[in-house]
Amino acid sequence: MLRVRLTRRGPLWALAVGDRGSVTAASVLSRVPADGVGGAGDDGTAGGAGDDDTAGEAFGKLVAEHAVRSRAALAPEDGAVVRAVWFDAGPDTAGRLLLTVHHLAVDGVSWRILLPDLSAAWDAVRARRTPRLPAVGTSYRRWAEQLTALAQEPERLDELGFWTDMLAVPDAPLGDRPLDARRDTVATARSLSLTLPPQATAPLLTSVPADFRTGVGEVLLAGLTLAVTEWRRRRGHDTAAGVLIDLEGHGRDESLTGADLSRTVGWFTGLHPVRLEADGRQDPAETVKRVKERLLAVPGSGVGHGLLSHLNPQTAMLLHGLAAPQIGFNYLGRFGALGDGDWAPAGDAGVIGGGADDDMAMPHALEINAVSQDGPRGRAWWPPGPGPARSWRRSRSGNWPSCGSRSCGSSPPRRARPDRSVASPPPTCRSSPWNSTTSTCWRPTGPASWTSCRWPRSRRACSSTACWTTGPRTCTTSSSTWTSPVPWTSRRCAPRPPGS
Repeated sequence: MLRVRLTRRGPLWALAVGDRGSVTAASVLSRVPADGVGGAGDDGTAGGAGDDDTAGEAFGKLVAEHAVRSRAALAPEDGAVVRAVWFDAGPDTAGRLLLTVHHLAVDGVSWRILLPDLSAAWDAVRARRTPRLPAVGTSYRRWAEQLTALAQEPERLDELGFWTDMLAVPDAPLGDRPLDARRDTVATARSLSLTLPPQATAPLLTSVPADFRTGVGEVLLAGLTLAVTEWRRRRGHDTAAGVLIDLEGHGRDESLTGADLSRTVGWFTGLHPVRLEADGRQDPAETVKRVKERLLAVPGSGVGHGLLSHLNPQTAMLLHGLAAPQIGFNYLGRFGALGDGDWAPAGDAGVIGGGADDDMAMPHALEINAVSQDGPRGRAWWPPGPGPARSWRRSRSGNWPSCGSRSCGSSPPRRARPDRSVASPPPTCRSSPWNSTTSTCWRPTGPASWTSCRWPRSRRACSSTACWTTGPRTCTTSSSTWTSPVPWTSRRCAPRPPGS
């Protein structure tokens, strides 16, 4: 996909991938002398020898200038989707490599494939060996062909009624007017960025999802549903129809076709609507359960909506013109602390991100992108939204901390009773000091410290704090990995550790 070219025929477009060798490293790589303005430093942060602040600022400015130029140089219709800039800080100082790739060619998961491949290739070149990378399982082209075939299958066609029923009810407007593709563009969009402290996000990433046997994204969606419902209620709007949200995901569901996408680079994404309702009493715990149950009721995790809307001409006509979500939501997941070695994201670069064409129309009146990042400053989430929702954003932004203290993490939903709406394995635990409930296990990591892990909802589930696999039950935390004996035995478990 790094050799992809966008082709257009009037309103129609297609992607064509060039032959191997059609794009060379020399054609996309440029070198910028940076020894006079400070390098990246040994810890990956901007600043040269002695970590001089002035040199660090100059180097950061240099990188930012070339980042703008690199984005401007991308031209997918000319096959230019990759640009690389090497900031050479001299033989004694670590430099910086800036990689800019068009979104048509990569997604967030693709970077986790590309960076290790680049590292392995560089190691091979330094050792005077020919780089040999592992083979790709399913190509992007083959994946696209499989999705087109899936859109015609009876199982997907049977979902049509579900989607038309969901979208038959109009969504109460958020802004003063509908979106206008000519006016509401990336250039006119405005954003609000919030960073929540660790004491607010720790329950969100661990105990709250475990208590409700759900994921972080579902908890965030519950908070969003409560906030929008309350905002509408205060303004006298009808809230009976719930909140219609476009839910975006990674789009790499290998179970659909048995594909192997573990090494496939490209822009994979999934987008489907969901109508969520807050509990009538605005109770956070009950709303989390409602959101979880509503998402579990979506057939095929929502992939059918995209297939029927874009890859089946007959069903696309039936879905066209129905209610469209005004809110887009995407939980990007949890990122570990930035590394300090070669080929790791620079320490001052933050989570890998990018930009967009200023003329691109905004798809939603309000778009929320949430991400959690480990580090000394805790985790952050950024919710940006464009022009038509400016009045909503201004009025809501001032009240957002109260939403956070009520249902968005700093005061998590309380466990009124065990949640049994999703079947889980029976409570199991080893002898003391192992302890367990129906959904959570605790393991002591110190005199007064406990690591919390949870069972998944299904075999393929992997929570942000723990992964469970078949066979030996393996729990991976941010600091360690441990494995239980096989088999585990069910027995009466000790009470939850005090203060845990």
